Amino acid sequence: MFGDELGQKAFNEWLKAQPTKAGAENDPVADKIVAALSKLEKDPEFNLGRKGYTVMRAKGKGASGLRVVKNI
Repeated sequence: MFGDELGQKAFNEWLKAQPTKAGAENDPVADKIVAALSKLEKDPEFNLGRKGYTVMRAKGKGASGLRVVKNI
């Protein structure tokens, strides 16, 4: 028991000392995506599944818009 408590205390101190990623908390694009999809939250036909989807910008000559791919 003493070793577990000591280990947990050491881990907590180490975790607090680790640097946080700047910008990871406040991503304006992610906030806009959440705001747009929040309207569909209670829609039973809208299901993102367990693995979700990846949203990308279209690539190529003359391409515009977004491309959505289901994660497998």
